[in-house]
Amino acid sequence: MHLKVGEEVPSFYGLDHEGKEWTYNSLVGKWTILHFQTHVGDDMFRQLAKMNKLFFASNGAFQVLGVSVICRHNQSNFMNEQDLSFPVICDEDLSIVRSFGIWQPFKSYHKSYMGVIPSIFIIDDKGCVTWEKTHLHSFEIANLVEPTLETLGLLNNSLGQPDTNTSIEEDDEKEDVIEVLFEEELISRH
Repeated sequence: MHLKVGEEVPSFYGLDHEGKEWTYNSLVGKWTILHFQTHVGDDMFRQLAKMNKLFFASNGAFQVLGVSVICRHNQSNFMNEQDLSFPVICDEDLSIVRSFGIWQPFKSYHKSYMGVIPSIFIIDDKGCVTWEKTHLHSFEIANLVEPTLETLGLLNNSLGQPDTNTSIEEDDEKEDVIEVLFEEELISRH
């Protein structure tokens, strides 16, 4: 079972892609968006792009931190290729994903395997989960995470107008088309 709202973040230790140490104490004192990445796929690339935009939109109100089970060397290369700016902890021993409860069995195309459930946790400055979403899809970052951050007073833009330089919104029409195609594919399988 994954961490729920109101629970304290477990103690952890990890190094990001640049070798910087991250622990539970790194989260205390500052609001944090903790994004758990799944393995490579189109939706993961969209999630990372939106998290990168969220990193730039934070204006210091919160920190954006990713967690990946990819080894540090490969993660560093990947971060550079994708031009990502936020730090990503490399959880090669799976200790962080297990402590958050998101290393779980998956079923895909009639095969079972263990993997990371793509998730986001919003952690307050005292180290407690204030919001969480598992089984995350990229369109939910703009549709759920951004409004939650605005409600918490952590993300805003002057005059209430979308700021094209910092908004994590992408082309809603394109996202809607992708969602409809995905739903049609699921329906056709049954």
